[in-house]
Amino acid sequence: MARPTQHDWVKWRKAYVTSTKTYAEISTLTGAPSASALEQRGARESWKELRQEFQKQLSDKTIELQAEMQSEVRLRQAKLGRALQQLAVKGLATLKPEELGELGVSRLARIGAELERKALGMEEVQLRIHTAHDLRRLTDAELLELAKGAAITTDSE
Repeated sequence: MARPTQHDWVKWRKAYVTSTKTYAEISTLTGAPSASALEQRGARESWKELRQEFQKQLSDKTIELQAEMQSEVRLRQAKLGRALQQLAVKGLATLKPEELGELGVSRLARIGAELERKALGMEEVQLRIHTAHDLRRLTDAELLELAKGAAITTDSE
C-alpha cells in the first residue's frame, strides 16, 4: 500500500498567502498538492484571511515608504531652496543694484523661495520687483520676507 505524500504545508501556505495565484495555479507547481487539498487546508487554516492581512501590511508598508521618500525629497528641496536664497542675499549684499543686469540675483531668490515653499507646502508671499531701483526701496521687513522665502516677480516674467 502506497504511503500518502507528505507536503511542506508551510511552503504552500506561503506560496498562496504571498501571491495572487489561485489554489489551482499553485497545484500546477512541481511537488505541489492538488488544488482540492490546497483549498481544504487553506479553508482550515484561514489562508484567504492571511492573504488579505499580508496584502494590507504590504500596502501599508508601501505607503509608509512612499511617505518617507516624499519627506526626503521635500527636505532636500527645502535645503536647495535655502541655499539658492543665500546666494541671492549674498549677491544683493555685494553687488550694486544697477550692476545686476536682468535681476539675476532676484531670480535666484525667487527660484529658491519657490522651491523651499513648495517643499514645505507653504503658501506664497509675493514681493514685486520691476526694476533695479525697486531692490533699493525694499524695507527691512520686505528683505526679511525675501530671506524667509518670498516670491519675487519681475516685469520680464
